[in-house]
Amino acid sequence: SLPAYLLPDPEKALKSRDIDNELVRVRQYIGNSPAIRGDNAIRISIQGMMKVLDPPYSAYLGPEEVARDGFLSGESVGVGMYFEERTGPGALIVRSVTLGGPAQQAGLRPDDRVEEIDGQTVAPWSAAEAGRRLSKPEGTRLSVTYRRAGMAEPRRVEMVSNRVRTPLITGMRRLDNHSWDYLFDRQNKIGLIRVGPLTSRMYDGSDEPADTRDELGKALEWLQEQGVKGIILDLRECPGGSLTGAVNVANAFIGQGVIATVEYRDPTKSRPYTGNRAAVCVDTPLVALVGPDTSGGGELIAASLQDAQRARIAGQRSRGKASVQNQAENIGGIHYLRLSSGYFIRPSGKNLHRFADSKPEDDWGVKPEDDLEVRTSPALRRQLRDWRLQHDLRPPESRAVLPLDDPEKDPVVYAAWQDLLKRTK
Repeated sequence: SLPAYLLPDPEKALKSRDIDNELVRVRQYIGNSPAIRGDNAIRISIQGMMKVLDPPYSAYLGPEEVARDGFLSGESVGVGMYFEERTGPGALIVRSVTLGGPAQQAGLRPDDRVEEIDGQTVAPWSAAEAGRRLSKPEGTRLSVTYRRAGMAEPRRVEMVSNRVRTPLITGMRRLDNHSWDYLFDRQNKIGLIRVGPLTSRMYDGSDEPADTRDELGKALEWLQEQGVKGIILDLRECPGGSLTGAVNVANAFIGQGVIATVEYRDPTKSRPYTGNRAAVCVDTPLVALVGPDTSGGGELIAASLQDAQRARIAGQRSRGKASVQNQAENIGGIHYLRLSSGYFIRPSGKNLHRFADSKPEDDWGVKPEDDLEVRTSPALRRQLRDWRLQHDLRPPESRAVLPLDDPEKDPVVYAAWQDLLKRTK
């Protein structure tokens, strides 16, 4: 708590005094407990400031968050394994593993129960603390002991911390060369492309595609070689990302024209964003899938496709997060602020952002077409995520039959598929 003389009106009290001296006195009043020593004092101060900022999508990112989330580069350093929040004592349950990451290559799978990291029990740790223990510098060797249903004894595996690159574009199944097969319906030539994080990195000369648009371009080229007649563009798990990355993805289907208009807090900086690259897929019938987890740039893509009448939209209303965020470097290059500087609006001029006082009948988010609205419960969405991950992790040589091999298991994809069959026959 603050000193008594600050409580009635902190702003007025601080204006009447020397701010530097007041900060010193407040720190003396608080003391020097372990919780606020070193960089923790900076972290706690910035986190407190973030809580009073409007809008709610501003956040503080510390060194661990930057390393874990790959906020600055689109990559993270670690083993690519994430845990469910703890609900009881004992082992931590694996929520997900990144395809191609050290944990997945070592054999870890969702629902495995991790008991030890580097020989230390995880029992006292939260999911976040365990994640920090796994976010070692690149090249660090570490061990994980885990159990899986049906195992008589726990298994210990070793792995090396490395750069983990979340797949930006995925398809139906992996091929022998670990590229993707994007055909959902081989007989009727219907493709399916799932969009992940939206990046806009500069090409670095490596063999990897530079950003989401480049990976999308390769997927579309592959489908066109197969004679594709219709495409399902799955944005349901697109978490957003770079504004430029979102504009570039939409540009691939729309070509020239306004894709979004950004209204910044400084009105003199507000401007439209237009496609400046040649479209690579302007005629193939398209259905884009959205849902409550479609966020930010994913919503921008869906909204621009809908307003341009380039795609029909299936699923259920998206999240309504249309804030434009910038990152500002802080002390020592290890503390970062993610700040909202404005909002993007649809090409039609309609609002896309869901504000705190927005009502269901207001314009926000992206709504599906009336005949393609498919509502799914949170439980079913979690189940579908788990099934998709199983699909992604299935080795190319495996002939195991998985739930999503049945097209009716995912009702949103099924509705989009049926719509495309009607339009392409």
